[in-house]
Amino acid sequence: MKRFLHARPVAIAALVMITTCQFASAQSAEVAEPKTSLLPAKQILEKHLEAAGGRDNLKKMKGSVTKGKLQMPEVGIDSELIIYQKAPSSFAMEFEIPGAGTIRRATNGELAWEISPLMGPRLIEGEEKDQFLKEADIHAALHHDKYYKSAETLEEVTLKDRPHYKVKLVTVNDKEEVRYFDAETFQVSKVEQTAITPFGEIEIAVNLDDYRDVDGLVIPFKVSQEVMGQTQVMAFESIDLKADVADDRFAVPSEIQELVP
Repeated sequence: MKRFLHARPVAIAALVMITTCQFASAQSAEVAEPKTSLLPAKQILEKHLEAAGGRDNLKKMKGSVTKGKLQMPEVGIDSELIIYQKAPSSFAMEFEIPGAGTIRRATNGELAWEISPLMGPRLIEGEEKDQFLKEADIHAALHHDKYYKSAETLEEVTLKDRPHYKVKLVTVNDKEEVRYFDAETFQVSKVEQTAITPFGEIEIAVNLDDYRDVDGLVIPFKVSQEVMGQTQVMAFESIDLKADVADDRFAVPSEIQELVP
């Protein structure tokens, strides 16, 4: 269990970050022309935004509450998971690791922090904070040039027995992300990126499945990845996009306030 405690909390947090990322579309970034006759990245990203529910529906979202399960079959974990979001960029996540304790990760849009059995209370800073705040932005798709500077269609590939466009995005911090868009639905099926953690950078590949319509937005209800030979799955049971989330959900805990310079 000690090996699990040293690796899993950070990987789980990275998984939650990628889940929010599926709303982003990057259509405002500079777009490189494809090397062949592939569909240009700009068109793919525009079609994705439309398929995800469109700009108008995204603008309407002011807060959300997501409930589900965090499952790790190899170690017998099946825990409750809850995520709160509020515009513009407040985010809070909580789940429990049996036998270890509760992990909380949050931001109020300015400070970002984590409280876990492994590391105790800590401020999230530097590039890790930059990445967390990007993913916490509930309307990131509406001003995505703030986070990305280019997008390019690389090739057409087969994924999950379906044709997909492989698109490379480059962040303003020169970090590369690769997203696989279904060539028919234009939903994102897979994301590859580097997660910034307290233990260094971790390359992650996340699969997005079970898309459902929730108040006009199309959202994956299953998010999974393999980390260090173990499967992590977030299976969402409910997503309330009309939630009136109280500000105190993102209040800075006293133990975190003590760490602020």
